[in-house]
Amino acid sequence: MQLSAPVRASALASVTSLLWALTPGTATAQAQAVAIDSDDIGGTVRSTEGPEAGVWVIAETSDF
Repeated sequence: MQLSAPVRASALASVTSLLWALTPGTATAQAQAVAIDSDDIGGTVRSTEGPEAGVWVIAETSDF
């Protein structure tokens, strides 16, 4: 049984998407590439599940 070209293309796209989603470390490598200068506070917010995305940290001081 031969599959038509659109069915083959769809299957290939599905397999490629699945492999891309299962590739570990893609987002982590990008997140660690942020440059921290001498006037910055930097780090990684982690939970028990690992690094967290989209976290806002607010630091307050009255020492100006």
